[in-house]
Amino acid sequence: MPGLRAATSVERMSTLDDWVMRAARDLGLPPDSITADLRTELLDMTRDVAHGLARVAGPLTCYLIGVAVGRGDPPHAALATLKASLAEQLAHQTEEQGAVVEQGTVVEQSTVVERDS
Repeated sequence: MPGLRAATSVERMSTLDDWVMRAARDLGLPPDSITADLRTELLDMTRDVAHGLARVAGPLTCYLIGVAVGRGDPPHAALATLKASLAEQLAHQTEEQGAVVEQGTVVEQSTVVERDS
């Protein structure tokens, strides 16, 4: 669109901070409900799940962390639990893919392609 320019990272961060504070306020939460460290951990977890498992799993994982926190789990404990679970899941997938490759099949980005023998 004419007249629009890409937002700088400072503008995006300001927009993110503004949104988080507004969302917290609208939900009746303190404005500092998400510290910078917690925000970074949540965004990292969302990215890792979305890229490692499935894109839609990222936001749903954050929701589940929120539910766990709502029932009294400390945020960093809930994150640590799911980080360990994600690492285990990804290791399991890697092992399965390795077994498939050893059997004469090449695995490429969730697509299995049979190799000519």
